[in-house]
Amino acid sequence: MAVRKRQRAAGRSVGRETPSFTVKVEDLVIVYRWLERQHVAESYCQVFFDSVFAINFLDIFVLVSSDRGLTIETPEKSQEKATIMIPITRGTQIGRATSMPAFAAEHRVTELGRPPPGRAPCTAAPT
Repeated sequence: MAVRKRQRAAGRSVGRETPSFTVKVEDLVIVYRWLERQHVAESYCQVFFDSVFAINFLDIFVLVSSDRGLTIETPEKSQEKATIMIPITRGTQIGRATSMPAFAAEHRVTELGRPPPGRAPCTAAPT
């Protein structure tokens, strides 16, 4: 919240018309090298509350080279690292949550008296 207040005070725009894929510029080279070596399709996914959107990694390069419909920001909350903001409308909605997941708390202790690592969602709602 304090960051947004400073941005507004400095006269910078703080809102976007649509949510966006956030792609770190420094990650582009790393992912591209991996893609060249592994020959496997790579996608960026972004989750917004109840919807999941995806965009093919190579499509990001096409968008960057066309310089249309995206912005590059250096947000303070990301240590001012250059970040490409691509509107989710350039991607595809690949999923939507239709119901809330059900979780149940369970107290377990290992033989050494420690809690076991991780928890898994249950398949049925708790009763």
